[in-house]
Amino acid sequence: MNEFKLEERDRRQLESLGIEEARFLRELRMFRTPPRPPVLIRPATVGDGIQRFGAEAAAKYIATFDKKRHHTEPMKFVPASGAATRMFKVPLRFLESRSELEARQLWRSGKSRDPNDAAILQMIRGIEAGAFAFTPVLDRALAARGLSLSALCDQGGIKDILGCLLLEDGLNYAHLPKALIPFHRYGSVIRTPMEEHLIEGIAYSASGGLISIHFTLSPEFLPSAQDHLKEIIPRNRETGRQFDISFSVQSPSTHTPAVDIGGQPLRDENGDLIFRPGGHGALLGNLNQLAGDLIFIKNIDNVSHGNFLSETTRYKKILAGYLLSIQDEIHHHLRKMSFEGHSTDIIQGAETFLRHSLIAPPPPEYESWGEQQKKEYLVHRLDRPVRVCGMVKNEGEPGGGPFWVKDPEGHASMQIVEAAQVDRESGEQQSLLKTATHFNPVDLVCAVRDFRGRRFDLNRFVEPEAYFVSEKSIGGRPVKALEHPGLWNGAMARWITLMVEVPLSTFTPVKTVNDLLRPEHQ
Repeated sequence: MNEFKLEERDRRQLESLGIEEARFLRELRMFRTPPRPPVLIRPATVGDGIQRFGAEAAAKYIATFDKKRHHTEPMKFVPASGAATRMFKVPLRFLESRSELEARQLWRSGKSRDPNDAAILQMIRGIEAGAFAFTPVLDRALAARGLSLSALCDQGGIKDILGCLLLEDGLNYAHLPKALIPFHRYGSVIRTPMEEHLIEGIAYSASGGLISIHFTLSPEFLPSAQDHLKEIIPRNRETGRQFDISFSVQSPSTHTPAVDIGGQPLRDENGDLIFRPGGHGALLGNLNQLAGDLIFIKNIDNVSHGNFLSETTRYKKILAGYLLSIQDEIHHHLRKMSFEGHSTDIIQGAETFLRHSLIAPPPPEYESWGEQQKKEYLVHRLDRPVRVCGMVKNEGEPGGGPFWVKDPEGHASMQIVEAAQVDRESGEQQSLLKTATHFNPVDLVCAVRDFRGRRFDLNRFVEPEAYFVSEKSIGGRPVKALEHPGLWNGAMARWITLMVEVPLSTFTPVKTVNDLLRPEHQ
């Protein structure tokens, strides 16, 4: 296939987006020759990469965090860019495809073998029972239309209920950011995920009376999120506590081209090239700009009702305390190698720490090196950002898994791997993928300063080959899209990575509206 030739208007478009011409052409070539997929060696398991802390160790790390937190700048980083459209995918499809008569017949029958219809019945029953936090809001919105929620439930007026809840002339929930959907109810108070993250922030990310939280949003949602913040902060101020809430958007310069199945760039009706957001890996630039030095990362929809907050807080402190303990040891060894030379004892101490505490043994040829070469290698491996990743036992929930992966140099390293990254043509690799004992709930704590107190440039630690091609659709036609190395996948591939088992109770995502009926959201 010949190289795509840019027109002058294409160059102007790329310049307006901040996308370099060379990068655009390189990304087009990636569709024809996709990057090498990761090579899975074996799953990371408890005792082989994943640590499980007993009560004594857990208590020690909680105490470490409580002691050290006020000497750090902790903050939360919450990816919150997505709309709630996927959350309401099934009811939206029902609205579009079913007649009023079919909806009433389904309600009268009270059951269905179709899983989507069964989900609709479950949702409407939940609304009727007041089990959703948004039920009172919906009740008032229907009353403003001269309709009664209870009467509609009695009569099977499913389409009127869903239309008022989801569409633009009603509450428009299907097109709001998930951050602003009512998730939980506390008497007359309704909390959104954004507010729940503020409550969590009070519990474990405060330092010196300041709670710092950063949300990433799509540009169109920014004004409504800022307005919502003005409502919720006043009722969550504790004596002496202040919130420092910031927002950022995914830069257009991180967008990637969309191509047809043959790999040709797509254009819109105006003849402009079509670009798509480059996946959550594009948020590395947002993370790289933060001022905090101890950063908790957690997705917007992974929040539970306040009744479960103590369990969440406990494990956040365990992960953070463990990270701070490890970071202290890393900085100790780097200082000794930087300021005290490279005596045999210093080199052996750093090597032992790398092997046993960081579970990252040097390559076989290490033994034949001289002390200067060993020191350079150890500094290279230790002078990196650090992340501790909470891992949950795999019980059927979606999410990437922890694996030992062969890196480009042929060494084994622990990584979080998503299914879309794994070689689809390799039966062996696909079989290995299914052996994961744990999955990634996106529960990370990150240390991003070096032993001299300087912030790392996180772009230095990306695995550039971790791009992957995904299949999407635009206007009903299949397209291919290129995604940047995922934020907790390839974008952090060259970090120091440690994994700790956390209980399933700390993972409470809301992927569909009916997930809000689970006990942890009630």
